[in-house]
Amino acid sequence: KKGQVVSDGVLVVKVLLRPQQSTRLGLAIGRQVGNAVVRNRWKRVVREAFRQEFINLPGELDLVVRPRRGATPDFTAVRRSLIRLTHQAMRRNNRS
Repeated sequence: KKGQVVSDGVLVVKVLLRPQQSTRLGLAIGRQVGNAVVRNRWKRVVREAFRQEFINLPGELDLVVRPRRGATPDFTAVRRSLIRLTHQAMRRNNRS
């Protein structure tokens, strides 16, 4: 119930601030995205984007990431989207 939900054409990200904790990633890849091969591809792409951009993400967050219906698991797009949406959610959180 808490946190900020932000989205774009590739991902929907729910961000929850957790003071004094390290950043964690959660994935919600449903059947609507595609068959098992496609869902596993999404998981690999999002995990790798998170791993590579972990240092650039704001700390002390819980992230729950799910793909937009109809989006393709393109690594570059997912990586850009993850960074942009996380920072966008943090700006919104600082305003409230």
